[in-house]
Amino acid sequence: MLENIFYILIICLSIVVYWVAGTFPKSGGLDPAIYPRIIAILMIIFSSVLLIKKIISKEVKEYNFWKDPEKRKGIYVLAIIIIYFIGLNTLGFILSTIFLLTTAMWIFKIRNYFKLAIYSVSLTVIIFYVFNYLLQITLP
Repeated sequence: MLENIFYILIICLSIVVYWVAGTFPKSGGLDPAIYPRIIAILMIIFSSVLLIKKIISKEVKEYNFWKDPEKRKGIYVLAIIIIYFIGLNTLGFILSTIFLLTTAMWIFKIRNYFKLAIYSVSLTVIIFYVFNYLLQITLP
């Protein structure tokens, strides 16, 4: 039952992404909405197939999602990503991304503070450089 709800939420999210991508400003050449729309369509198709497959199958198994620590890590990372998007406009790209990467690595049991700092800061700087200077896309 929980999987069905998840598939339906993914389909709804994909519809929203498809709709919001249509509001992107038009530019010469490729439309900036093309990539998000392709991803949204693929997500709708794959989630629909999984939902139909789940509904058709008669197999019912009880599974307590919260007892599996590996599954809980996914929920924690999802929560951190939501916090990341909320804080993106407030804190900016650099601080938010460093927070996201550090917290995600901590959830996946990387406890070496040196590695946490080096990986999160260097990856953030690389992403910032690629988007800001090479692609000339301004990040928040």
